Amino acid sequence: MKTLSFEALGTSWSILIDQDGSLSENIEAEIALLFTTFEEQYSRFIPGSLVSRYNQDKKITTTAEFESLLAFGKTLEAHTDGYFSVFVGKYLGELGYGKESQHLDFGAFGKGWLVDLIAEHLHEHNINS
Repeated sequence: MKTLSFEALGTSWSILIDQDGSLSENIEAEIALLFTTFEEQYSRFIPGSLVSRYNQDKKITTTAEFESLLAFGKTLEAHTDGYFSVFVGKYLGELGYGKESQHLDFGAFGKGWLVDLIAEHLHEHNINS
């Protein structure tokens, strides 16, 4: 059993990999890069992230993954009759959790999205449990 541990997105992460032998250092570095890249692009707390720039000027150039996250958030909103909103950031700011000017926030499902990305990456390297 191999454990990979990271601090990202405001929490501690542990990935338990049930595999005989050791993982290549490349796999560990690639997973760490997935965490870092995701956080740098989608954290509303990082001023230069896509989410922060989107919240400041909606005319920015986004990525396909950003658009997929946004579409997924809007789907969740539709399925919950508006009880869930990807644009909850403004209200979180009003409650003292970050800046009030921020609107878009992938936090409610972003971590799950990242877990899926990591699982897919591990599966591509024949790491299945």
